[in-house]
Amino acid sequence: MNEQPGIWVVKQNSHIGMLNYVGQRDDSKDVIDVLEMYKEKNISPVHLQKRARGYEMGVARYFNGSDWVGPIEVNLEYKSLCNGDIGPLTAEMGTVMWYDTNEEMLLYKSTLAKLKDYLAKINYKGDIDINCIVNAEGAWPLEATMRFGTPSTELQCDLHKSPWSDFLKAIADGKQYSLDYHSGYGIVVSVATPPFPYAPEVFGESRTGTSMNNRILFTEDLTEREQSQIRFMEVSATISKTGQKQFHLAGEHGYALYVTGLGESISQAKEEAYTVVRKIIIPRMFYRTDIGDTFINGGMETIKNWGWI
Repeated sequence: MNEQPGIWVVKQNSHIGMLNYVGQRDDSKDVIDVLEMYKEKNISPVHLQKRARGYEMGVARYFNGSDWVGPIEVNLEYKSLCNGDIGPLTAEMGTVMWYDTNEEMLLYKSTLAKLKDYLAKINYKGDIDINCIVNAEGAWPLEATMRFGTPSTELQCDLHKSPWSDFLKAIADGKQYSLDYHSGYGIVVSVATPPFPYAPEVFGESRTGTSMNNRILFTEDLTEREQSQIRFMEVSATISKTGQKQFHLAGEHGYALYVTGLGESISQAKEEAYTVVRKIIIPRMFYRTDIGDTFINGGMETIKNWGWI
């Protein structure tokens, strides 16, 4: 860093074990401080990337060992803890997602599509996501996710109409499958509690902030659709003496639940998701209120004008 000062991004594999960092200073002093902390805690390996400016987008698809299966997934992740992309990077605070069948899409052709021959060579089967920074000059891949992701999989559960068992069995068998799914857009919102995003096994002092055993309540009875929008994470369900189902936080990382929403527009999907979020009561719960706003407030038009989608 001393020899090559600039704005760098520090990344490591464990979202729970340690936080990633996006540099701010041209002289790299902030990144050096983070690296020194990693060294003290024996965190390795770490990856350094030159920071690229633009929109962080992902393009994903399932592969059956020889060919792509199902539609192309396009997503935009919100990783910073607070509104306006302020605060530490988290595993994820929310995502916008939709499916597209256009294999001529520039974002897809420039990134994920190029991996087909290699994926076939290694007989890869499963989901693969390429996360990129896109701007007017190009698409700059950041990382490949070769697994199910969260909360993207929770949102896929709402988007898919076809049974997961049939879909994944076809992929495992190396066959094609016509996935039935909702058109339009989907949004998922992360609802968390302390000590999220700080892992108690690493940041020991945050144990005093855990929210285990807090009960999850609702401002009113939920409809069947609203219940289906909630994906519980570190939560246990019990039956009370009166026969009522009760939900309690059961983990110490603060991963409470995700709420999904669907709509013909991003605005509609956002409203469906946040309508349910506003009915949830958990002591000290928090969430971002701006999931989707990047696209709603001009980002979608800009990315389309660049020709990526």
